[in-house]
Amino acid sequence: MSEIKNRMVLLAEQLRELTHGICKMAPGPYGIGVSTNAVSPLTAILKLTPEPFKEGNICLPGNQTCTVEMCAFTEEQRALRTYLTRDELAAFSQGDDPAARIVAETILRMNDSSPVVTVQECNDAFDILADWEINGQGDPSTAEKEFIASLSKTSAPKAGMEMTM
Repeated sequence: MSEIKNRMVLLAEQLRELTHGICKMAPGPYGIGVSTNAVSPLTAILKLTPEPFKEGNICLPGNQTCTVEMCAFTEEQRALRTYLTRDELAAFSQGDDPAARIVAETILRMNDSSPVVTVQECNDAFDILADWEINGQGDPSTAEKEFIASLSKTSAPKAGMEMTM
């Protein structure tokens, strides 16, 4: 008998696999966010509509569906509070920076499937991702570390996490 896996967890696994660990989903103070390694000039963002973790949506029914969209921005856009357009992502996916290319290609690919998850899947995924963090499953593998280091001139790039509110 096959077990149906949580679609939000599948998206988290897909993001990490396609970016070779440059991006990963993790639990945070405002729900599930995406951390993007500093080797990439693009910062990835996870947007859920409606936002199941938003304070006013605390009582959304578990079967309520949410659309999932991956977005990205550059440092310049962060100040303007805007995201890259599909055309801008496509340009990055053809550019010279390998980390930006990987992140842009992944976002375009993930958005092409127009993922939808339920509020219950979001809630369950938060707990699963938190358990992964606690148990070290969220840590980068040796292969991911080596790949990221190969993209960077520094041996220990800094990472940050971005979340939408």
